Amino acid sequence: MKHKYVTKKYLENFKHHVGEGTESIRFYDDKYFLKIIRKYLLDDDKIKTIESLDKLEHKYSVTPEFLLYDKTGIIGYAANNYLDYYFLNDLLSNDISVESKINFNERKRIMIELANLLEFYRQKDFSYYDIHEKNILYKDNDIKVLDLDGGTFKEYEKPFIYDSHLKFANRKLSYLSICYLYNLSCDKFTDNYLFDDEKINTLLNYLPKKLRDFYYYAFSVDYKGYHDISENINLIDENIYNETKQILLKKINY
Repeated sequence: MKHKYVTKKYLENFKHHVGEGTESIRFYDDKYFLKIIRKYLLDDDKIKTIESLDKLEHKYSVTPEFLLYDKTGIIGYAANNYLDYYFLNDLLSNDISVESKINFNERKRIMIELANLLEFYRQKDFSYYDIHEKNILYKDNDIKVLDLDGGTFKEYEKPFIYDSHLKFANRKLSYLSICYLYNLSCDKFTDNYLFDDEKINTLLNYLPKKLRDFYYYAFSVDYKGYHDISENINLIDENIYNETKQILLKKINY
């Protein structure tokens, strides 16, 4: 993979990205987004992972365009800039009673595409466990998944840890998919509904068994199982969506 040597002069052409996390420093211009990873995280396995991310080339994957180096070695990577895209949740109303700018069928399509992408990664012996709304972008029916260094290749990880990462990612995307179908962020769904046992049990009892098992798995904090997300999300039609949405909206007298 191509690489660039990073100096203060090189960074003068980029703007500092104020939305960075605690694990990296980020810069951008009109074309590229630079991610400089903090030194304490750059062990040998992390470096090997970054150097191998081009194996994950896919229309939805934001893989490195070139690697970033300084005198100590690799320090991060540059990817294409998608700052004109929205975060996954930006077009949601975040209110289960108010339809979003993205209709149910489009939300469903997005989640199936993400599930298929996760399966593509698995076939490449890669587990992408850093799944959250800020790492998934959307614009004009297109999806972009960011920060792929938040994952591990099987060859660079102990087998039981790699397997745990796969299951963690599967359960995390399962829950995100259900929340997104109901037009809510995961935090909003959790705060408003997940701890309302009566509503959740009523919802689960309404569903056919296969979907009931999938919802139960997504709502749990058990990362031991593994479900076919694409297949299950495809089973949720507009009738099931509308009926279960009414269950969640219904006022229950305790």
